[in-house]
Amino acid sequence: MDLNRTGLNLAGESPQAAELLKGFDNSAYFRNTEFTMPLSRTAVAGVDSFRLRSERREPAAAPAPAGLPGQVRPQEPPKR
Repeated sequence: MDLNRTGLNLAGESPQAAELLKGFDNSAYFRNTEFTMPLSRTAVAGVDSFRLRSERREPAAAPAPAGLPGQVRPQEPPKR
């Protein structure tokens, strides 16, 4: 796995490698996922070897707080 600020390159084995594309593209973190080589069967029955790349999505900006009062001070515990 190689993860940097612009994307992800990943190599591995999976019984359902084709499903990985949907999984990455449906996430909030990646888009435009594609295989960089054809899938190939490994010696283990039903397991695909794969390499893929995906672009990182820009993180969504958090909304600015609205209508906050000035400085908020913590409350002191009640005296007994």
